[in-house]
Amino acid sequence: MEGENDLGSLVIAIVTEMQAYDFSKSFYGEFAIANAVSDLLLESLGIDKCCGN
Repeated sequence: MEGENDLGSLVIAIVTEMQAYDFSKSFYGEFAIANAVSDLLLESLGIDKCCGN
């Protein structure tokens, strides 16, 4: 994931890395985690994730 500067690429990289983890005992999967990370990143930058502004 090092060097990624595009949010979409970062989300895909997180999903790819997390596929090796066993989520069978969890309510969440790699996509939910990657989306949560992107939401937190956008929030920390002050970007409204709802409407794309």
